[in-house]
Formats: sequence, C-alpha cells, structure tokens
Amino acid sequence: MKYTDADYLQITGGAFHDFLVSKGVNTDCPTCGNEDVAIMASSADDPVQTTYMAINSPPNMAGSEVPFIALVCRSCGHARFFQAGNVLDWVREEHNDG
Repeated sequence: MKYTDADYLQITGGAFHDFLVSKGVNTDCPTCGNEDVAIMASSADDPVQTTYMAINSPPNMAGSEVPFIALVCRSCGHARFFQAGNVLDWVREEHNDG
C-alpha cells in the first residue's frame, strides 16, 4: 500500500516501541551492547521522525525513496532503521484502521 507523509504521523513513539516488542526485536545495541536506545520521537505520544532513503535495487525501484524509522544507541550512536510502511501496516492492523 502506498502511504502519504500524513499517514506516517499515526506512528507514535509508543506505537513504534509496541511494534518492536511485538516482533521480538532485541533493542540492545548490536555494536556495543548498550541497553539505552532512543526512538526518534519527542515523546511516546508524538509521531516518530521518518528518514527517507534512496533505494537503488531492485531495478524497478531505482530512484525511489522509502521512509524509515531509526532506533539509535545513546552510547555509540549506532542506528538501525525499520521501514515505516511495515510499522504503519502493523499499527493500523492493531487498531483496526487498515
């Protein structure tokens, strides 16, 4: 499904946290092992910040930009990115909005 920037505002910091827990994601930093990570949102009730990254493959997606949500280690700065569309699909399914 194609989402707009406004659609991604439905993903709050708390919803992203719940998504990570539901998927069994180990949020400890894979680089330094630190347990203190940050979700890029002002608060649990505020929308997460999305970052757009260019996709160069497969060839049919070359030049496309896809929104991601970052999970960042507060110790070493290592960042992991989760595709925002997958998170929004989960949020909508959980709230029966999809």
